[in-house]
Amino acid sequence: YRATAEDLLGEYEEALTDVQAAETLGALDIADIIPAKTMALVRRGHPEDLRLAINLLTLAMQLPPPQSTVQGPRGELLHRISTLELRAEGYERLEQFDGAIQDYRTALGLLTLP
Repeated sequence: YRATAEDLLGEYEEALTDVQAAETLGALDIADIIPAKTMALVRRGHPEDLRLAINLLTLAMQLPPPQSTVQGPRGELLHRISTLELRAEGYERLEQFDGAIQDYRTALGLLTLP
């Protein structure tokens, strides 16, 4: 969770270092690692980081949401929306606007569900 705080503070290198340490130690499930790692990768903004983040976020959408932070159907919906928004940001930074638009539209469509 320290990596998430570092992401929010713009300390992306530190966040990635902490996520790598957690991965190496096996301290977190992949579903817990992906959100912190991808946020740092997207915000750091290097093209290779953006491509990796998009791939990881695509994987994340196929996995159950992290049970450590997501509770109930509403939490699952918000997790899916935030995953789509972050992937769209990655596409946008790579100037792959069709992918970004598609993810933003999908996220907006989820917001209108009852």
